[in-house]
Amino acid sequence: MKLLIVVEEELSKQFLFLFDKNIILKYNITHLEKGVQGEKMKQLTEKQVDSITKMLCSNVKTEKKALELYAFFEEYNITKSNESYKNLDPIIMNRFNQIRKIYDYFKKNKLFTKILENYNSTIQELSEKFTRINTVWYIMNSSKGELEKYEEMKKIYKNSATLENDFKYILKSGFNDSIYDIAREALNNFDTILKKYESYESGDSSKELEILNSQKKFLENYEFAKDLITYYIESPDSYTDSIFFFSRLNINKFTFNKCLKIIEKVNPELYKKYIAKTIEDDKIRDDKYSEIIKDLTKGINTGELSDGTKFDKLEFIKRIPFKTAKTGCFIKDLTKFLIENNPEEKDTILKYIYDNDMNLQFYFRRVYISYFYNTKTILDDIEITNEDNDYIFDYLYLNNIPCIFSTYKIVRKKLITGEITREMIDNQKKNQDALSKRLLKHTLN
Repeated sequence: MKLLIVVEEELSKQFLFLFDKNIILKYNITHLEKGVQGEKMKQLTEKQVDSITKMLCSNVKTEKKALELYAFFEEYNITKSNESYKNLDPIIMNRFNQIRKIYDYFKKNKLFTKILENYNSTIQELSEKFTRINTVWYIMNSSKGELEKYEEMKKIYKNSATLENDFKYILKSGFNDSIYDIAREALNNFDTILKKYESYESGDSSKELEILNSQKKFLENYEFAKDLITYYIESPDSYTDSIFFFSRLNINKFTFNKCLKIIEKVNPELYKKYIAKTIEDDKIRDDKYSEIIKDLTKGINTGELSDGTKFDKLEFIKRIPFKTAKTGCFIKDLTKFLIENNPEEKDTILKYIYDNDMNLQFYFRRVYISYFYNTKTILDDIEITNEDNDYIFDYLYLNNIPCIFSTYKIVRKKLITGEITREMIDNQKKNQDALSKRLLKHTLN
């Protein structure tokens, strides 16, 4: 209670800076009553700014002001982006900035997250509950089909019990307080909403939705599987170590094999093409690997690869075969191949590997990228941000470079020194073929 008194005193000072009450426009706070009905307005206008200002200058209790202010900032995504208000007129922007100060004051004093005993909740929780119930009420009264309504309601509340529990405290205590005005219509009709949801669950809609979702899931998985196997068939370097071939699409062998089983059952013709490609890959693999070894030897000796690319450790790691051999078998498998296919290059290649510690047992073990996002790193007095990490990992994926600790550090250094730039990586993204772009956005369900 003391906090609320202090807040009221402070707000009474701040409200003087909003604007003269004589010129407050006669608008109602319609954006709060609508909740998330339909498409949200992308841009704030003078009308919205005047409406929220009128509310803040009114005599309603502080909790209601806090609730509506919180809902206002959430609706227009104000704390995360300036897109909704960046085009405001300078005079209106000045008024809007005063509103922001009040929001910051509420937040500083933890009024949004302070437990409010009268409402068995916090301002933030109340706002979220009201948004959900308003959305469900809007869905119920829309012109959509019954099955579509049920599907959309289920995305908000997984079942009727969840819906009932979310608002049980309101049903018990009543909701005559003006703080519930933000969802008044929906709350007055809560019993109707609950009965409608329960009728969906007990009727044919539940079975129909289950069948529909099963069909959607199958179709989505099939399209993903078809794209993935097609990408493999059309790729000129599908003969390479599979784990690093998959890494550019950010998938693993398990996902690939799951997709393969789907194609085998549903699209036999495409599966036959895949088998033919693997047979072809088996035939050319040794020859391709031998060419790679010769090219890497040239790079070690001259500093340049046959295609004109500057040779360095990153290019070596990118190209060298047998990186995915069982732990400790990289050197063993590579040495065997060198003896049988590239005896002249053997000593040069192995010396480079040992000089750069690539012979270590876990050198080629993939890293968990979450480690880098949760670790503060400063390199050459520059802090590596998560956005920097996004670009580093994008570069690794786009260039089919194994995501290991060594390659991460090399690309990170190149990004800091400017040898690799964000512009270069963005251009690579733009130039990706349409199929790989689509695959990267897909997730196997």
